[in-house]
Amino acid sequence: MDNLLDDVVQEDTYKIHNDFFNFLDLTNRPNIPLIEEYFSHPKARRVRESKTILSPSLSEFNKGIRNGRYLSSEYHNERRIQNALWRDWWRQTRAPFHAIVKEIPKGEDIIDIRGKDIGDFPTEYTISALRPHEIPVVGTYVHKDIIPGFAYRVRRNGTSDYLFDGKALVLRTIGKGYGKRLTFHSDAVENDNFFWSDSNPDEGFAFSIQVIFEGDKFDVLDCHRRRVAETQLITVGDKQEIKEVSLRKREINMFISVKMKCSLKFASLDHVPEHLRGQVVDLLTSGRALSQKTLSGWKAKTVEIRNVHIPDLGSCCFRSSA
Repeated sequence: MDNLLDDVVQEDTYKIHNDFFNFLDLTNRPNIPLIEEYFSHPKARRVRESKTILSPSLSEFNKGIRNGRYLSSEYHNERRIQNALWRDWWRQTRAPFHAIVKEIPKGEDIIDIRGKDIGDFPTEYTISALRPHEIPVVGTYVHKDIIPGFAYRVRRNGTSDYLFDGKALVLRTIGKGYGKRLTFHSDAVENDNFFWSDSNPDEGFAFSIQVIFEGDKFDVLDCHRRRVAETQLITVGDKQEIKEVSLRKREINMFISVKMKCSLKFASLDHVPEHLRGQVVDLLTSGRALSQKTLSGWKAKTVEIRNVHIPDLGSCCFRSSA
């Protein structure tokens, strides 16, 4: 690396030296390792190209970084590292080129994200605060409650725009490395339901879980676990919030607070209050859903919704009838 630095400095003593150390300082902060081959490719390309066709406002090292963005590599995941470095470098240097520099909000409007908190790369990010029911993905960071097999809506943080037409899709896989590929379920032969964790480097993505859907059907059990009705969900709230995640040997249990409007069709049984027997009632209510993902299945299933208050019956449970 010292020989490479000597070559770069000799090429343009006045412009490159400070740029080079600024760049090293930049890459040291997010703890992204630099390898000499990353620099040798753009350096060799600079030698071949005529300097007259490149912008004179950029230093030779800037040119090398810009060129390096388009170069392929035999090293595993190095292209993703190059792209991540390019974006960080450009955010640091765009002000001199009259680009708009984003103003970061202060106080309660921002949150700090640390990779070391989840045992991942020790990167740190500052992004706009998420909504209470959302969890973040940004740069190398993927929140621990984002788990394959569960369905999520994905919002481009800092905007009101949702990916995948705003639909909640089941997450299939999370890739490894710095830029983690997140792939969602698709019925198409060519699945294009994916993106990388570092695709929106300034703000990241906001994930929101969805474990109940319109049309879902359940049996209704009273506090004594007796069947009193059957129900179908008419509408569901989009602010479903993860409250707890527990891991067992063969399954993942996720507890989520939910709100919904449902249609209750009461049974004509002796333990059902007489005035409810055979009646159909629409009810706006809430509860705590339990969604389970087993090792053998690719998709989580909501098995019940607990603590659902029904007038004249008290706390009831919706149990999956599927």
